[in-house]
Amino acid sequence: MKTKEALRDIIDTLGRDVIAEKQKLNAVIADLIFDDKQMKFLLELSIKAEIPIKISSFLDGQYIEDYYADKLIYSVNEKDFNLKLNALKTQFKNDFSLEISAVNSVFDCWVYALEPEPVISYDQRLMGFYEYQNWLGNIISDNLYQEANTFSQGLAVVGAFPEVTDEEIEFWGGINLSEVKYGFINREGKEVIPLIYDEAKSFEGGLARVSIDYKRGFIDRNGDWVKDEK
Repeated sequence: MKTKEALRDIIDTLGRDVIAEKQKLNAVIADLIFDDKQMKFLLELSIKAEIPIKISSFLDGQYIEDYYADKLIYSVNEKDFNLKLNALKTQFKNDFSLEISAVNSVFDCWVYALEPEPVISYDQRLMGFYEYQNWLGNIISDNLYQEANTFSQGLAVVGAFPEVTDEEIEFWGGINLSEVKYGFINREGKEVIPLIYDEAKSFEGGLARVSIDYKRGFIDRNGDWVKDEK
């Protein structure tokens, strides 16, 4: 797992508030990022300088419906964010006498880990189909879904009809929502847990409740079956 992905996984698993717990965050990073001493040093230095807290504050906003454009717009402007970020990079570089390449690498990791979660795109033209957009307004999901949910621990439950032949679908009303299969996408919009489940709930405490072929139980964030439901 790359450093920035490991860092995002920490934030998704432990919650965004962990960035304020310097000792705990350093300990977790030491366990996950042990093979890159330079990056580990830079991350620890950035935590000491409260870089993740400051970046998080720069990104603190909300999605707003733009009825005229028929889409959602994030309240943090990308240009303003980059101006604040570049000023913080310069300060961090000068305070610790670092190379700009090192500063860019550690900042890229924190921005990747802390950027706002994607949301279900507001687009009435899709008429019952859903997709996801990121805070920059870009559509990130590869597919359209009949059911979509908010993100929890870095993953979102999505549902879609399984692939069927034209003969099996003579008209829309002939398909029942009970035929929808569920899986999970990550924050890049990729289906990381396949849409094979008859039911699926959002992740809590690292586990998600699912059912498949009348069997109920819990899977982890890798999609592995952990235990049956009692």
